[in-house]
Order: sequence, then C-alpha cells, then structure tokens
Amino acid sequence: MDSFTGFGKPLSKPLSYKERGFEFSPFRPPLAPPPVPLFDPPSVPL
Repeated sequence: MDSFTGFGKPLSKPLSYKERGFEFSPFRPPLAPPPVPLFDPPSVPL
C-alpha cells in the first residue's frame, strides 16, 4: 500500500483531516475523550 490508501483510492490528493480520522484539528487525536469540565456540576438526584 504505497501509492494507495486503505480504501483502494490512488493518493491523487492529500487526505483531508476527516479522511485521516481527525474531526477538525490535525493535532487532536481521533479517539480523544471529550474535554473535562473545569468543575463537575453537583449531582442532583432524579
């Protein structure tokens, strides 16, 4: 798989961030957990 991607398409153009597995930023890991809030809201019983 030198000149072909895993999908069998020739690398005619650079993959976009979404095609590489990124959502928006190329520096954010694709499987990163959601950002942790600065403080947890008090747990309110339903």
